Order: sequence, then C-alpha cells, then structure tokens
Amino acid sequence: MLSLFKKLQYVLTPRQIIQCVFLFIGSVGLSIVESAGIGLIGIYVLALADSVEFVSKIPFDFIKSYLSNLSKINLFFVLSLVLVLSFILKNVYTFFYLYCESIVTKNILLNNSTNLYRIYLKRPFLFHLKQNPQKIINKINTGVKMSVSYILFCLSLCKE
Repeated sequence: MLSLFKKLQYVLTPRQIIQCVFLFIGSVGLSIVESAGIGLIGIYVLALADSVEFVSKIPFDFIKSYLSNLSKINLFFVLSLVLVLSFILKNVYTFFYLYCESIVTKNILLNNSTNLYRIYLKRPFLFHLKQNPQKIINKINTGVKMSVSYILFCLSLCKE
C-alpha cells in the first residue's frame, strides 16, 4: 500500500492527492449511506408486517408516542415519505460524489496529458522526424487514461 502512495506522487500533484483523499472519504460515506438505505427497506417491511411491534422497538419516546397516535394508514404514509426522502437524499449525495469524481478525473487527465505532451515537445527534432505524430498522440492518450483508470480502480478497491 505504501508503494501505491509513492507511485501516486509521480503521477499526481499535491492538490490532486488531497482531492483523491477527499474522494476516498466521500466514497466511504457513500457506502454508509447506501447501507443505511438498504436497512431502511427492512425497517419499512417490518412496519408493514406488524406496526405495533415496529412502534414498540423505537427507542425514542417522543417518536414512539407520535407514531403510536397515528392510524395505520397515516403511519404507512409517514414511513413511505421517510423512505422516499431518504432515497432522494442518497441519490443527491451519489450525484454530488460522481460529479466531484468526474471533475477530479478531468483535472488529472488534463494535467498528465499536458505534462506528457511537454516531455515529447522537449525531445530533439530528429526524434519527431522519425516518429509518426499519430503514434505519439495515441501513446499520450492511452498512457494517461490507463493511469487515471488505475487511480480510480484503487479508490474503488479501498472503498469496497
């Protein structure tokens, strides 16, 4: 794992490393939110099966008294509303995370492509006469895309 971070220092700027750390933290939060969303489905099914048992298992007295005073239809309506709102919030968080991930990915691609292109431009003129320009561009594109894919794969591997 330590060798991974040493390799990242060659490919990423310090700012991009910080952005990847925030992406990692965000992905852990995303995993927690997704697990909570799945857990809410189980709670909803329990409430559908036996609403009295469901209300009795709530540890907070003010919520327990509020839900016990509701009729069965109103209880299901409130629980359905909570379930839908939680999934909407989860999807908003997922959208925000994916948006941030795409911005970081774009910045890494742009920065690494520019740096690699500058390295090729600093090569002697004879090198460019012997090389096909299309091959150089393909090497830049594929090399940078593979490095960014590797970074994103490592982030998702740590998340899972």
